[in-house]
Amino acid sequence: MDRHHHAYAHTGRAFTDGERLKGLAPSTYPPFMIQEWLTRPASNIAETFTDVDLAAKWLRAEMEAHPPMDVQSFGIDARMRHVVETLGQERGADVVWGYYCGKQMVSRAMISCAPGASRVPCPEGRK
Repeated sequence: MDRHHHAYAHTGRAFTDGERLKGLAPSTYPPFMIQEWLTRPASNIAETFTDVDLAAKWLRAEMEAHPPMDVQSFGIDARMRHVVETLGQERGADVVWGYYCGKQMVSRAMISCAPGASRVPCPEGRK
């Protein structure tokens, strides 16, 4: 089993649950449930990583490019400690961020994908 992480990104306006249910949100908008990320088309994947450190570097770069409004009280370094811990877990775990940068809603997700260990197949077709 080739465990890896898929990165997903959305930056834009927020949508209400009603708008989402009516299909008004773009396909890159975060799903209601984390496991639904892997059911999205492969074209929604921003990057795929087999190395945890590279996945963490991507998340850091994304947060630096789109800093959260509360970055002064909860810095990027503190957030990144949690990211490396989480992605490095033996069974794999997800990191999902949703926050505001100015008037834009920012969503970044690093979703663990382990073909064969899940009922959801890898969106890229990896075995």
